[in-house]
Amino acid sequence: VGQNLEYFSTLGITIDGAGHTITGPGTEFGNYGIWLGQTAQITVKNLVIENFYNGIRTPYANGITITGNTISNTGSYGISVYAPSGATGLLVSDNTIQNANGGIELQNFIGNESCSGDVNAFSYWTASQSPYPVIVKDNTITGVSNWGMSISSEKACVDGNTIAGAGSGMIISGSGSIVSNN
Repeated sequence: VGQNLEYFSTLGITIDGAGHTITGPGTEFGNYGIWLGQTAQITVKNLVIENFYNGIRTPYANGITITGNTISNTGSYGISVYAPSGATGLLVSDNTIQNANGGIELQNFIGNESCSGDVNAFSYWTASQSPYPVIVKDNTITGVSNWGMSISSEKACVDGNTIAGAGSGMIISGSGSIVSNN
C-alpha cells in the first residue's frame, strides 16, 4: 500500500512547502508525494520531494501550477500531469528534477499556442470553450534514466528547459506546440 500526501477534489488552493521536505517510503508504484485528482486551480510550490514513485501526480485536473519544487529519486516521472481527454491550463516552471527514472510527463492537454498568460482553467472546462495556456518552461532535469520530458499535448509551449544526463532528451507529440530555447 502506497503513501500519499493527498488533496482530492479541492478547488483553488495553494500548497506552499516553503522549502520543507516530503520523504517517501520508496519508489514503488502507488507512492506519490503530492497527488491531485479531479480538481482545478491548484498551485504546488516550493517543496522538496524525494523517494516516491511520482513526486507530483495530477490526473484529471485543469488549471494547475507546479513551480519551484525540487524532486529526486522517483521510480517514474518526477512530475506527471495526465488527463484522459483534453484538459487545459497548466504551468510547470522552475522545477529541478534529479536522479529519477524520468523528468516531466504531460499527456492530453490542449493549450492556446502561448508562452504566457493565465492558466487557471475551471474544473468544468470543455473542449468547446477557448483553451488556456499549457506552459512547460525553465525546468532543470539531470540524471534521469529515461526521457527528460515526454509531452503529448496540443499547442503547448516548451521553452527554456535544461536536460542533462538523461537517457533521452525530450519527445513531443501533438500539433502546434512551440518548442524553443531548450
